Amino acid sequence: DADFTDAAISAGSVTTPEGINIAVTGHDGNGASVALTTTRPSIPTQTAVAVNGAGVRVSWNAPACVGTGGGSISGYHLTRVGGSTVDTTLTNATSPGLPGQAGAEYLVSATSGAGTGAAAVVPASAPAITGVDLNYTGAVGVTFNTSLSNGGRQILYYVVHADPVGGAPAIEDNYYDISTHSDRLWYLIAAAGDTYDVTILPLFSDFTFGPPSAPVRVTVEDQTAPHVTTTAPTSAVTLGSTTTARWSGSDSGGAGLKSYDVRYRHAAYSGHLGKTYVYPASWQATTSTSKSLAVARGSTYCFSVRARDNNLNTSSWSVEKCTATPLDDRSLVASSHWSRTTGTAYYAHTVTSSAHRRATLTRTGVNARHLAVLATRCAICGKVAVYADGTKVATLDLRGTTRNRLVFNVPLPHALSAATVRLKVVTRRKPVKIDGLVLRAV
Repeated sequence: DADFTDAAISAGSVTTPEGINIAVTGHDGNGASVALTTTRPSIPTQTAVAVNGAGVRVSWNAPACVGTGGGSISGYHLTRVGGSTVDTTLTNATSPGLPGQAGAEYLVSATSGAGTGAAAVVPASAPAITGVDLNYTGAVGVTFNTSLSNGGRQILYYVVHADPVGGAPAIEDNYYDISTHSDRLWYLIAAAGDTYDVTILPLFSDFTFGPPSAPVRVTVEDQTAPHVTTTAPTSAVTLGSTTTARWSGSDSGGAGLKSYDVRYRHAAYSGHLGKTYVYPASWQATTSTSKSLAVARGSTYCFSVRARDNNLNTSSWSVEKCTATPLDDRSLVASSHWSRTTGTAYYAHTVTSSAHRRATLTRTGVNARHLAVLATRCAICGKVAVYADGTKVATLDLRGTTRNRLVFNVPLPHALSAATVRLKVVTRRKPVKIDGLVLRAV
């Protein structure tokens, strides 16, 4: 607790050296106590920095206390000490220009009707290792970006620290002097095959350290890319609402596996796979060896993976693994003499049935290189012929031990383009139950 007695205080608050606004109690002309409650906002919290084009984006959380007597927060000031000030009503702003190797000091303050509160000093940010150059004998070149924010303290050096891995000999820390260097490049001198976890951290003028970069593992002279194989999906047909891609990798160069990038391409039965890939953000630089994806009916999905080792050697994309989901029977145009029923034993809980010879189910606009029929097999079931653009390509015998959601593959003489696929019952008084059509895209 503190007692502030100052005849010069006429506003509703006083700011302590720590930047805290405190409500002040005064006295009126008759000696009665009067609460003067106007206080400024406290400092913004949880500040962070990142490069944003040609500037530095600073973000923060709103102050824990908006103050009293001044209403809500009306805006913020982002100041680069020795540079410009940016005003905003958001909880982030971009300060123009990138700082030099010594970083810059950034201040953030909040404003309300009571005035502008004390400024938060944006903490020092970590440098970042950006690349590894293995084109040296007995050495590795490590490039890095320096700290954006210095937290209000002068940075003199960047200290490069290498932790030995797997029996490699210890290496002394290297001091990168920003007054004499500008290339942001450091060389790790070691024998071929030696492995180290490298971090870089700023050293301030008071000889304290700032936050370190994320570690990067390097193995001297390892330029061998890892190997990766996509192992799933293993089934050509997916009947569920999701499919899972799986993969496995190995690295013979010595640096060890670091992460994977995963992509997929997809197309509906009426489209083409093409070369347009989807790269989900959470699937890039992942250490996982599987990812699941929600899938749409009547579509084809193909997955491929590439691997990266700790020296940032990257493999080529793996051979794809593909799977297709059936087009439900409700998407087929039925002639007369078919019945549409439901049941949990069927794909999408629907089935289309007929025992009438020449009854047909049709789907137009098909682009496919593989075709299959999803149907029920039973002891008294009949036969169905499959036609592509009027040419019979198969006759399927559905007799056998009862089983639902059975995939009957249909060989195609060539890929189908904007084709019409028709199923025709060719037996009399024997049930044919069609659950779907699998059309794997070209």
